Amino acid sequence: MRYEQDVAEKNRFSVQKCPVNNPVDKMGNAKLNKNYRVSKAQWLSKALETLESSGVEGVKIERLAKMLGTSRSGFYWHFKNRQDLLEHLLEYWIHEYTGIVTDNPEIKKLDPQKGLLAVMDMIRDNNLSKYDLAINAWARIDTQARKALK
Repeated sequence: MRYEQDVAEKNRFSVQKCPVNNPVDKMGNAKLNKNYRVSKAQWLSKALETLESSGVEGVKIERLAKMLGTSRSGFYWHFKNRQDLLEHLLEYWIHEYTGIVTDNPEIKKLDPQKGLLAVMDMIRDNNLSKYDLAINAWARIDTQARKALK
């Protein structure tokens, strides 16, 4: 997967490690700062938030750039185009919100009943189902998103 290759090439990132530190305007959008670099994790995190609030139609480069307080050109450092962003977004969601449960070696060691309880606790404690409804809605209209759910 392309996302995993990117992670291997760069330092592993997570949403929590990459907060947006730009000042915010009255509408909650970050103020534009041309010297401010936005990480790939920040673009993906903001895209997930936008997917949740506005659906896949709302995930637009210009809108994300405005919310992050940067120019559109910063987007192209990480992604080829909007479709590339959406592909990475699915991979990011799988890795950050489902893979950490399904690939967890500690849970695999547990007997089924304790494993199920551990998974439920992990999902609840880390709010890992936060974007599930948005991803499911997207999957109803997009083949690639539907494949990501399987």
